[in-house]
Amino acid sequence: MRLGRKNKKYYKDLHQQAYDRLTGMQAFGESKKEAVKNGTDGQKIFSFNTYQSYWKHTKYFLSYIKEKHPECTTLKKAKRYVNEWLQVRVDQDLSAWTIQAEAKALGKLYGIKPDDEDYFKPPKRNGSEIKWSTGD
Repeated sequence: MRLGRKNKKYYKDLHQQAYDRLTGMQAFGESKKEAVKNGTDGQKIFSFNTYQSYWKHTKYFLSYIKEKHPECTTLKKAKRYVNEWLQVRVDQDLSAWTIQAEAKALGKLYGIKPDDEDYFKPPKRNGSEIKWSTGD
């Protein structure tokens, strides 16, 4: 007896599920102001650069899920590991800017708003802590 899905043709891996969700939110050229007024801005990404950034950070998260929780095959199941992943990033001593970008990307992916109690509280950003790549 074989285990698994009967029709593999309809199966989407985590990467494809996330990609479909984020590309479905693309609203380039639409008025963000209007969407905020209508309350629909939470399901939309208005800037191509923002989309690229969110997709990049989402892929980092998916790599983590694949490595640490390989049994997790759906976005819905992966959601419980969002805060764990962000804490790992804090522990890696990444900048507060990066961690905030990752929290925003995963918040958008999962519809978690910054005022939700589940929303990860990233470290505060301090201008004095900026590490410039141009040297001393």
